[in-house]
Amino acid sequence: MIIGKLVKLRAVEREDLSLIISWRNDPEVYRNYIEYEPLSMAKQEHWFESILRHPTEKNLIIATLDGQAVGTVGLGNIDERSRVGEVIRFIMGNERYRLLGHAAEALYLILSYGFNHLNLHKIYGTDLSTNPKMISMHKQFGFVQEAVLREHVFHEGKHVDVMIMGLLRTEFQKSSPSIEKILEELARRCQNPVSS
Repeated sequence: MIIGKLVKLRAVEREDLSLIISWRNDPEVYRNYIEYEPLSMAKQEHWFESILRHPTEKNLIIATLDGQAVGTVGLGNIDERSRVGEVIRFIMGNERYRLLGHAAEALYLILSYGFNHLNLHKIYGTDLSTNPKMISMHKQFGFVQEAVLREHVFHEGKHVDVMIMGLLRTEFQKSSPSIEKILEELARRCQNPVSS
């Protein structure tokens, strides 16, 4: 388990599957997700069985410190030779926690895990061009736009660009102190909302 000041990351359990389905089928989540197909329990169970056997994917539940599951995040497409991985399935399913700092800390924790535990050299992510909040969060963490896949995904009735964002270990190490200060302030505000 990976524990921060606001959230902890833990393994996905079979009991989480119905909650993950509800998040993935939520229109507010779906609108920022590249995958387009509504999920069924059969598909979710198939996915769960596959991740148990798949060493190049680390899927985790984002939970509050008291244990309430609020989202998912993971690292996938891990290339052990090149030491590269991709941020995957980053969902803040519980609407209440989308803007409180929980998402930022979850991203920081998965990046720390990738660089400091898995010894990755680079972590990348893909963002729809129609999701400026995620692009902005990636940039705040030091990600650099590496490519644009023009009109790459047909999404909500139109073709949209996909942004490829990359972060090197050295860039993460350089930005970590300032990010940690921001996360500490966000945690303080969440824990003491009246005094902030």
